[in-house]
Amino acid sequence: MRRSLFWFNSAVPFDRHLYIHLLWEEIILCSLHGGQRNTTTNPAWIRHACGLDLSSYCAPCERYLASEIVSQLETVTVRVPEFATRVQTLSIFLPKYSAKTIVPEFARCLALLPNLTTLQFHYNSSGYALDDDLQRVFSQYQYPNIQTLVIPCNIRSLRVLKACPKVRHLHFTSIERDYSGMDVCPSVEKFTGEAPEAPQPSRPVPEFLRQLPNLKYLQMKLGASGPSSYYINPLYRAETLSPLRHLEVVEIAIMHPKARKEAEALLASVDSVLARMPTMSGIHRRVELTDYTTQLD
Repeated sequence: MRRSLFWFNSAVPFDRHLYIHLLWEEIILCSLHGGQRNTTTNPAWIRHACGLDLSSYCAPCERYLASEIVSQLETVTVRVPEFATRVQTLSIFLPKYSAKTIVPEFARCLALLPNLTTLQFHYNSSGYALDDDLQRVFSQYQYPNIQTLVIPCNIRSLRVLKACPKVRHLHFTSIERDYSGMDVCPSVEKFTGEAPEAPQPSRPVPEFLRQLPNLKYLQMKLGASGPSSYYINPLYRAETLSPLRHLEVVEIAIMHPKARKEAEALLASVDSVLARMPTMSGIHRRVELTDYTTQLD
């Protein structure tokens, strides 16, 4: 679709005003190797994982990506500011190249996109100091229009979450060992992605679930992307769901073929827990089983 719009823009200039605004509804700044689009542009990125091959980034690629970020953000906020109202989705990988300049400009431009509802954000945290920049810069802004946030779970990216007080769908693409918790997020109704912590005997409900008091949709991922990393996250004990009184849907996501047997057992257990939870007006609880191994390449 986007490629077709670019073609029309150049081939049929007299009708440009009819469709050029559609080009800016989604800005994708995750390109690799001089413009090659990454698999993160696929909607499956929100549902499954980050998908960025961080090892493939080289210095020329980082310089190219940095220049693209500056150019496209400048286009919608300075050169043609009316495009700023068209942007609804922004997917970005922040390079280490010129990070001291890119991060403040990125944060400033987000505040100039009034209809931005989805932000997919990632960066390679190894090899350079971006931590202080993220926490310092994003503490200066609030983005109440963002409703879907896709980020890695670490203490730096959680600063971005704090700046988005009305997020309804939160997706963690990865978990870092230095994760140290997050603030209460009463607006979050849907959580998908990687679970940051497992329950403990003295605290059976993980702390991050306690921070989502109004959660309605919870995804439980079983398995990983390859046999060597196959796992069952111990977070997914059915009893951890009991305190989530607003919970309506539990999705059990099979991410590896070997997880199918465990998923069926978990489904029965979760279904039993949901059936025992107190009845609330307007809430119809259910559990769903989704096999992503048949959807991913």
